[in-house]
Amino acid sequence: MENFMIERLRVSGSGKVDGVINFNDGLNIIRGRSNTGKTWILKCIYYLFSSDTRPYSPLTGYTDIEGTFLTKRFGRIILSRKLDEEFVTVNAESDEIDNGDYATNYKKQSTRYLNDLWLRVIGLDETIEVPKSARYARERISWTNIANVFFADENEIDKSESIVIKNSRYETPLLASLFYLLTGDYKRGIPEILKPEVATAKKKAVVDYIDEQVALLTEKRSDFIKKLEALSAVDIESE
Repeated sequence: MENFMIERLRVSGSGKVDGVINFNDGLNIIRGRSNTGKTWILKCIYYLFSSDTRPYSPLTGYTDIEGTFLTKRFGRIILSRKLDEEFVTVNAESDEIDNGDYATNYKKQSTRYLNDLWLRVIGLDETIEVPKSARYARERISWTNIANVFFADENEIDKSESIVIKNSRYETPLLASLFYLLTGDYKRGIPEILKPEVATAKKKAVVDYIDEQVALLTEKRSDFIKKLEALSAVDIESE
């Protein structure tokens, strides 16, 4: 997996003093009193990762979030996003990256999606579909899901539950995605195991189709027999 680091984070708004924090390569420790914006930093980063949960209230007056990321693969990439917008503006050094707006989720009609960009940053150029259930139903790797493993929320570190698996609904695809990133294996070629009721319904649909085709062929056969009987008295030679 290709690596990257966060160089700079900036929040701005009309009439507001820019809030800027610079990061160094390696361990960065953010400290300060309560309610001074430490949690904002993580939430803003996650917002640029493609989360659709706003990192802070618009009542603060800050409307724009900008992150500068240094990637091993594509050099420096700057992502800019306005609060509550579902598009991120990308400005990259590399010609391999298209600059412009990227949709933050696949619900929006777009030719470019932020999820795909982040997966390219870490080295994935093809769409990888990992198992999302024990029955091997598939879904594409989600960067938003993977991004949870890059940082720990301070409010969750003392919980007995996993701080990586935040939602049991996404546990299987998350673990399958991490397994793929570690091993390159995503169980290619294993067919989905259908639920019994689904398998039964599919089988019934096939049987119904066959019965329908048999009925149609039987009807055609009867028509041909009637036509032959009607021609039985015809003198073929004279005709």
